[in-house]
Amino acid sequence: MPVDADYAWKVTDEVFVHVPNVLAKLKSMPRRRLWLGKMLKNVKRDDKAYTASMYPMFASPNSSIMSRDLVRYLGARADLWKAYKREDVSVGIWMASARHTAKNEGNIDAAACSKGVLSLAKVAPQTMARYWESVAECGHICGC
Repeated sequence: MPVDADYAWKVTDEVFVHVPNVLAKLKSMPRRRLWLGKMLKNVKRDDKAYTASMYPMFASPNSSIMSRDLVRYLGARADLWKAYKREDVSVGIWMASARHTAKNEGNIDAAACSKGVLSLAKVAPQTMARYWESVAECGHICGC
């Protein structure tokens, strides 16, 4: 069944997502051609199947957000794409051919708790539970 969503967010299982902050952030973001994440540039290749010395820009492997049109763009061409050793790098290589706006968002995969955080990476399940309790009580993850 097709889902009618403006954005898709790819996250790993160790990522805490502050959904209220994400929804607030997306209200101010474009609905088309958006790729939002902790964007990595000038990363030396580690996959011999990719022939350039540096990878094109790609998002952190922990999480990133794409607008619906970019998700559809990638999906419509799935048979054409070569998969590389790392899926985050693969998406960056595929996105290099798409007209899009890549936005480096410091609050995705943030290094520490802050009021505006969108996501924190590598969070233990017990810590996630504590963060959600703080969100329910105070509206943010850093505690009341």
